Amino acid sequence: MYVLQDATNLLWSEINDKAYTTLEVNLKEFQKIYLNIEKPSLETLKNSVFQLYSNCIETILKDKKFNDTSITSTYLIQNIKIAVETYILHTLRKILPKSISIYMADDDANLNKIIRNLADLKFDDLGIHLDLCTNIHRGKLELSHIVCYMTVLEKLECLRRSIRYISQGVSSITSDDLLPILVYLVIKTSLSNWIAQITFIKHFRFSASSINEADELAYLTTSLEAAIEYIKSGVLMEKNRMNHISDSEQKEKNESEQRTSIDYLFTCIMKVSLAKNRLLNRPTISSKNEHGSTALHIASFYGKVNIVDYLLNSGADTNVINNDSFTPLHCALMKGYQNIVLLLLHANANPIIVDNYGNTALHIASDRGHEGCVKALLYFAEHTNLSLNVNSLNIDGDTPLHRASKWGYLGIIEVLLEYGADCKIKNKWGQTSFDVAQSERVTILLQHITPNVVVPCTVKVHHSLPILQLSPKTENKLKSKYSSNIHMTIQINKLFAAISEGDIHLANYYLGWKLYSFHLKNFIAKVFLKTTYML
Repeated sequence: MYVLQDATNLLWSEINDKAYTTLEVNLKEFQKIYLNIEKPSLETLKNSVFQLYSNCIETILKDKKFNDTSITSTYLIQNIKIAVETYILHTLRKILPKSISIYMADDDANLNKIIRNLADLKFDDLGIHLDLCTNIHRGKLELSHIVCYMTVLEKLECLRRSIRYISQGVSSITSDDLLPILVYLVIKTSLSNWIAQITFIKHFRFSASSINEADELAYLTTSLEAAIEYIKSGVLMEKNRMNHISDSEQKEKNESEQRTSIDYLFTCIMKVSLAKNRLLNRPTISSKNEHGSTALHIASFYGKVNIVDYLLNSGADTNVINNDSFTPLHCALMKGYQNIVLLLLHANANPIIVDNYGNTALHIASDRGHEGCVKALLYFAEHTNLSLNVNSLNIDGDTPLHRASKWGYLGIIEVLLEYGADCKIKNKWGQTSFDVAQSERVTILLQHITPNVVVPCTVKVHHSLPILQLSPKTENKLKSKYSSNIHMTIQINKLFAAISEGDIHLANYYLGWKLYSFHLKNFIAKVFLKTTYML
């Protein structure tokens, strides 16, 4: 009954033509009214669809043909409810998903940022039993199709199949087993609209009853929501970070010679207990661990700015790569440490170096959702005449804009488009940035901005070029009015934007002050108060 054809067949067989026509008229009227409502709230949309559902059920209950066959059949009435819900949600498939996607865009982007920074999570980190790991990849593949289904029951049935595949060969899955499995699936399934999905499932299931099947589906809904909320809480990110530290501490405890090894140095870096005068004379500044990482890689990854500064002053190589071809700059970008990114860039870190998957520094920052780091890379390139290709392709043919569009990072998308990112470039699967976007707000943004964007293949940023790509008509107006001051105006606007966002490092950079000036906070406070007074 979850399939549209089954729902349509049931309605045709159980109600007369007049009642069926009334259902179609109600749906057309709803769509017409909805299109004239300007940005209704989620609650308004939910209530309106429920009212439509109730009206349709009432129409059927009044139908004489249906009454003649349904007087003693509770099962038939429940199936009619499911059929009506399926029919309505399929008919509104071009309205509901888009509207919910717009409402939940910011929440989805925030969740995606957390998910992308948990990309290296493993079974052991979540305590998933080994006997459940065998089929988890099959379950993940099944769950990735949840976006293809248009009704709540179809989506829940997809979730149920996913769990069933994972549990094959296992007597049963307890609730304690289910939550970590769902957490793992949400993180690893590569969907970028989980908040929109769970919102749709929670608010648009009108046919629920107390039958066993409904109880099971309600349990799956609650479990999926709990998994998403657990990820949103950030507890998992902190737990993952502490697990890395605990592993290093265990090595230190188990090996008596640990204090003379490079692993001890890495442990000290993560715990910020580096003794400058006695450690670096044992392992060398370029020593590597089993992953090919140097002390600078580790310090950059864990955000230890004082150690990064010390290692740079001691001559550490900023462009050394580990086994994954990650540089220290890549490591800092993964975690979004903008201050370390700027330190490394000033120490001649090369943002063009690619990892084993062809990702540049800009790919990594865009994929992980670190807008401040994206700005730092592009603004630094602008002020140093560095040739930086914002449309560079990784091995999948994805540009940084592809990655930002997929995960719904609106701020990053706007910055990349300002620097000439091309949303029409296709990856190896023939997908543009429009195609990979699962957020309706991303699609709207790309459609709105694209006509006015001049798209060069490579952006070579110079001091003399404005960063904004404007339409020819707008650019000519600006040039005639502010021919000598346009670049200065843009720079001032960027400075004030950095100050208003509390972005100390970029504001410091624009002012040409030393990276860790103690006077900057006072300056920002004065400017903020002055601009607030003026407003």
